[in-house]
Amino acid sequence: LRDDDLASLAAVVAKCKEHAGPDVVGTALERARQDAQERAVFCALANVREAVESNAADDAELERALRPRRWFPPLRATLATLAELRGAVDDGVFDDLARHAVTACVRAVAAAKERLSKLGAAPLDAQLFLVAHLLVLREKVAPLGVRFGAVPVKTLDWSGAKHAVAKLRHAPPKAPPKTFAAPSK
Repeated sequence: LRDDDLASLAAVVAKCKEHAGPDVVGTALERARQDAQERAVFCALANVREAVESNAADDAELERALRPRRWFPPLRATLATLAELRGAVDDGVFDDLARHAVTACVRAVAAAKERLSKLGAAPLDAQLFLVAHLLVLREKVAPLGVRFGAVPVKTLDWSGAKHAVAKLRHAPPKAPPKTFAAPSK
């Protein structure tokens, strides 16, 4: 698949799911669905990288977002990407991508708030810009059903390592096992 349009990819995924079956055609459709999902993930990540993470809004864009109360472009891009991606990938994949996109959007809005402050906006106006955009983000992402639950983090327990190292350091050297002894002459 060479389509870069998330809406088209979502339509392909939906059609493939609708007509999938246990026969040869169903197997081919399942492969096409997986290809479309993979392409959708690639496109969504590219959208987030380009329109949210790498967004260098100029001063005029920031002013428009502040004064006429328009949505900041990275917020618009995040919401559009998530809305189009929703039907194109499995739930777990969508949740991971949504976490990534929302985190990038929050960082972009917070950076814009700081930039507004440096450009001379009143502190209250800059703070209201941040709060208003975060509220819009929350309001528009909630209906998508994203599960933002904690991602399990695996940790290693090193509590016994210090004792084990000390024991190894103070243990008398042992003779090598007889199977590894040097041959005698």
